[in-house]
Amino acid sequence: MPITPTRRSFVAGGAACSASALLPMASHLAAADTRPQLQIPPELFSDGKGEIHLTAQPGTMQFGSRALTPTYGFNGPFLGPAVRLRRGDDVVMHVKNALPEPTTVHWHGLIIPGDADGGPHQIIQPADT
Repeated sequence: MPITPTRRSFVAGGAACSASALLPMASHLAAADTRPQLQIPPELFSDGKGEIHLTAQPGTMQFGSRALTPTYGFNGPFLGPAVRLRRGDDVVMHVKNALPEPTTVHWHGLIIPGDADGGPHQIIQPADT
């Protein structure tokens, strides 16, 4: 015997399908509430003399509910600021190493001479600038 759907059963079925399509989104939103927020780094601009000062330094951070973790950062305990420059401006970068070991800095996104772009040929010793 063939089943003949009624308008009521058709609308109820459509509502059920629509609700089931939203379940994955609802569970995704609930999971998003338990994730840590994306940290947006502060911006760092040159001062009135066209200079920027960065300090590589040790610190500690707590990631989620875990114990404090030793970290390295620039001008703070973890990662560092986003350095903002204007195309064509000359800027002097002062990088101080307050870490207990040598470090170096590579300048992503800048067009500068290779001998000023960090790497193993431009090591900054502890306590040096």
